[in-house]
Amino acid sequence: MDKLTAVEVFDCYSEVMSLLRRTAMNIVAILVDNAATTWKFCTKCLCSGNLYSSILHPVTGQPVFLIFNPVHTIKNVYNNFHSRKQFECSATALNLPNGCTADFSQIVDLFQLESTMSLKKAH
Repeated sequence: MDKLTAVEVFDCYSEVMSLLRRTAMNIVAILVDNAATTWKFCTKCLCSGNLYSSILHPVTGQPVFLIFNPVHTIKNVYNNFHSRKQFECSATALNLPNGCTADFSQIVDLFQLESTMSLKKAH
């Protein structure tokens, strides 16, 4: 599976959609993960170069929503945060006028502080 391409995913997707079209099922959503191949499949094969939250069903014309698996998203954010050690958020006019910085050492400090407590703020 490590050599799977977006085109191969699209071929599988097309085959499954074709099979499901022959049933009485109405497809309203597709759950996808955040693997690089999946992003390429969604962006290039389903969304014509721009990632959208939904695509049109090729037969019914109804929207089919792309749901990106939140567990994988959170895992990817954590892994990137862990490996980079620092995350900087640029300033935005409304929410973060001064920007912000998060340091992974704060997560380590919180873990060590709570490691012996029976009640924790987060796992």
